[in-house]
This record gives sequence, C-alpha cells and structure tokens, in this order.
Amino acid sequence: MSSTIDLSTVSFHGKEVMSLREAFYQAVFQNPTIDQFHTVVNGIKASQQIVFLGQYGLTGKKLVGCDAPTPVSAIPTSNKSWDPQYIGARIQECYVDLLDTFFVWGMKNGVQKPDLTNTDFALFLEERFSLAAYETALRFAWLGNVSAARVAGGGYLSDTLSSADLGYFNALNGFWQQALSIATADATKHVTIDRNAQAAYVDQEFTQTDTDNRVATHVFEKMIYGADMRLRGAKDRVIIATQSLVDQYARERKAVGSIDLAYERTESGIDTFKVDGIDVIPFQFLDRHIRAYEHNTVKFNQPHRALFTTKSNLLLGTEETGNLSELDPFYDKPSKQYIVDYAYNLDAKIAEDALIMVAY
Repeated sequence: MSSTIDLSTVSFHGKEVMSLREAFYQAVFQNPTIDQFHTVVNGIKASQQIVFLGQYGLTGKKLVGCDAPTPVSAIPTSNKSWDPQYIGARIQECYVDLLDTFFVWGMKNGVQKPDLTNTDFALFLEERFSLAAYETALRFAWLGNVSAARVAGGGYLSDTLSSADLGYFNALNGFWQQALSIATADATKHVTIDRNAQAAYVDQEFTQTDTDNRVATHVFEKMIYGADMRLRGAKDRVIIATQSLVDQYARERKAVGSIDLAYERTESGIDTFKVDGIDVIPFQFLDRHIRAYEHNTVKFNQPHRALFTTKSNLLLGTEETGNLSELDPFYDKPSKQYIVDYAYNLDAKIAEDALIMVAY
C-alpha cells in the first residue's frame, strides 16, 4: 500500500524538512457554511414522508337572504419523501510508507512507532479529510444524479472518469438535478443562458458583446420578475450562481458608469452582493466541479448556472449536522494501520417546486 499523501515529487535526503510546521499548506477552497443557503433537517435516518399543506383558494360570496354560505374547497396538500443514502469513505496509512519521508521526524518511538494517531501527520490528514467529507456532502446535495453517466455513455461526465467513479455522483438526485426536472416540466421556471449552448470552451466564455448587451443582468432580471410572487416576497430568498455568471454581472456593472458591486463578506468568507434587494451568492464549488468533471474535452456542460429560491426551500436531510464533517480515527494494532473513516446519512430536497427559477 502506498501513502495517502503523494510525495513522489518531493525528494528526501535526511534532515531537510523535519516537521509539518516547516511545510507550507496549500490554500483550501472557500465553501459556504452548511446553513448559509440550506435548511438542515436533522433526524433523517430512513425513508420518511414530507407533507406540504397549502392554503384556501377563492372564498366568500355575496349572501342573499337566508342562503347558507357556499362551502369552500379543501386546502390542497402534496408530499415528497426523504430517501437518505449512507455515504462514507476511508483512508488508511501504514507507518512503513512514511519512513523515507520527512514525516518520520514526527512519528512516535519504539514499539509505538506504527501508531500514527495524534501525530502531526495524523492531525494534518484528519483536517484535510474533514474538509473532503464536507465537500462530498456538497457534491451530492447539489450535483448528485442517480442517472449519472460519462459522455461515452450518453451523459455529461468526463470520460477521464472510470465506470467505478460514477459512484462519486449517483447516490442521490441533488438540488440541481431536481431543479432541471422542475424547469423541464414547467418552461416558465427556466431562463436560458445562451453561452452554455456553444460548442467549444472558448465560445462558452462571455464576450464584450455580452457585456454591452448586459446578458447577465437580463438573466437575473428574468429570474426575479418571472418568479412566483411568494418567492419574490420571501424574506429568505436567495440567488445561488456560478462564479462565472457573477463575474460577468460585475463586468456589466463596471461598464455602466464604472459602478463596482457592493460586496458583503459573510462568516464563511464568501463575498455576496444584492440584485433588487436579493442576496446573490457566488458558489465557486459549482464552477470547480463543472470544469473538473462535466466536459467532453471540447466544451463544458452548462458552465453558467443560477438558482433563485429560498433558504427554507433547499432542505438538506441528515441524522446530525455534525456528522457531515465528523471523523472516526483509530489505530488497528493487528494490521498496524492508522485508519480514518467518515460516514453520514444524506438527502436533498427542493421542498416546493413553485418556489424556484433556474438559469442555465
């Protein structure tokens, strides 16, 4: 077994770097906090019904004489179901793989040498694995697709992925797949971004003509003005967009009187701004995922996207919120392996189909 850290490009010649404190940590990507634009529902352990209660339609007519009031129609109801999937991963490390690396200086001594728990190496690995666990939750919640397929199989995932790699995408249908289904069934929920349809990477990039025509501005306007009035009036309404679309909107603002966007820094470190009083959050995770995995070596699959909805409409179901980044590290004496696991239940649901607008 090889180490879980690829040190093939780092030569080791004795006392050079003697601890992780002397190594530079590569910057991590900025992700939203789990509750920034989701509503987390805890206690989701198995299949479970979600019931939505509507409101009365028309009521009240002129009463004449002794006529009894007209009975009203029933309050409509609808339902969806949680179907959480158990998702997890493991890393394991044998101390032997570290003996010829600078990590050896932080290992324990004597008979305890194989036990890597609580070493600098283990603490670093656990920190990065916890981030990976959280990004896994974001990947499935937003971009999961039970029918995920590679380009060669008629899908949109890169053929650089193996058939086994499809398991990283097909555990459940995430928010984006659900939103596409809703917009396909109801075209009034869809706003077209023309650049997505172009046949080459370079042609999918926004141009000066797009800036002059204010295409991103019009996309946001169509999403807002075409939305259900309940969505437009919701207190927790939000637009979640790819960084590419946000950048284009920024260029358009600067082109009109050199107006810069008024960004606000959130607790997660993500800069947000407002369009017509609505929070717009650039979700760089979408851009990274699309460019890494959703392409056919010629063009990207819908590189520019946005979803207008409410925080309370994006339901993320799990057993406990903390599980999404919780690790279980331990040392297995018989095999002399240091092992770290994570696992959690996860499902994602768009609560009310009417409360979304989708741009792609």
